[in-house]
Amino acid sequence: MPRPLPRPVLCAALFALCALPAAAQDPDPACDLGTPEAWSAVADHYEGFWIIEHQSGFVAAGGMVFPFPPAGDSDVLGIDYRPDGSLIATHPEAQQPLTMRWADEPVWHFEAEAAEDGIPAPMLSSQDIELVMGCPNDRMARLIGTSTAVIDGVQMDFTYRLMVVSGDLMYGIMHVGGIARGTEFNAWRTVALSR
Repeated sequence: MPRPLPRPVLCAALFALCALPAAAQDPDPACDLGTPEAWSAVADHYEGFWIIEHQSGFVAAGGMVFPFPPAGDSDVLGIDYRPDGSLIATHPEAQQPLTMRWADEPVWHFEAEAAEDGIPAPMLSSQDIELVMGCPNDRMARLIGTSTAVIDGVQMDFTYRLMVVSGDLMYGIMHVGGIARGTEFNAWRTVALSR
C-alpha cells in the first residue's frame, strides 16, 4: 500500500502550484466534473481503498478557541460506490459509515464557514484549491459526507465537505458539532484523502 504524502509535502506541492499565475493556467480536467451527470459518469472510479489524513484545525467551545492538532497518523477507508452516485466510506473502528453524496450547493468558502463559528481560516482554503485547479469549486465534483458517533456519552455529528481534486485526491474540511456537558462545540479541521 502506498504511503500517504506527509502533510508538509502535500502543502508544499499545493502551495507551489498556487504560486503559478492563475491566468496562465488552464483549468484542470477535474473542473469538468461539476454537474451531477458528469459525476455519475465517473463516480464508480472512486471505489476502493483510500488513505485519510486528518490535518490540523480548531475547536470552538464556551466562547474560546483551541488548536485541534493533526491526528498524527493516517487511516485507511474502504469506499464503495452505490448506483445512486453516492459513496459509502467505512472504517473498522467507525460506529457508522460515512455516506458521501453529490453536493448541489453554491461555491464553498471554507474560511467564511469556519468564521461563523469563531474559528480561524483553515490551513489551505477553498480559494487556494481554486487557484490550483483553475476554476471555482462549484465546477468540480464536490461531496458532502455525514456520519454520527457517540463518544463518552456525547453525540457528535460529522460533516465532511470534499472537493474531488483528481482521481487520486480529495481535499476538504471536516466539521464536528455537538453538545458536551451543556456546552456547544464546533470543530473544524482540514482532511485529505489519497490513494
